[in-house]
Amino acid sequence: MQFTNKKGQKRPFLFARFDIDGLNLIEFNHKDMAEKNNQNNNAVSDYQDLADLMVGQFEKVFEKFEKIDEKFEKIDEKFEKIDIRFEKIEQLLDTKADKADIDRILTRVALLGNKVDDYRAEQIGMQKQLDRHEKWHNQAAAKIGLKLRPE
Repeated sequence: MQFTNKKGQKRPFLFARFDIDGLNLIEFNHKDMAEKNNQNNNAVSDYQDLADLMVGQFEKVFEKFEKIDEKFEKIDEKFEKIDIRFEKIEQLLDTKADKADIDRILTRVALLGNKVDDYRAEQIGMQKQLDRHEKWHNQAAAKIGLKLRPE
């Protein structure tokens, strides 16, 4: 519903009895006014219901996001623990020997084993030589009549 003021300008009707200048009384139909009011109230009520529904839905969505955030926080904590475990494993792996290191160690152990065998053979040879010398000494002492005593 619109009205025209003194200057001929069309203005919307805003439930007022006087025009913008406040001088001319505007005539309006009460039935039209009541009908418009009901339509506006219904529209406002519909919009309010829609807004309430949307607010409720947004609150549910926000609650779900909060639960998801909590789950992500728990997952973050688990990842931090896993990361710490991996760091410990990496540190242990840094101190562990790899295949090349083990091969080098086995080669050196084999060389030491060969040296021990050589040393043992030398010791046996020396013991035999010592036994021969002792036998010769005893034979020589017996021929010259000398008695040998252990001291």
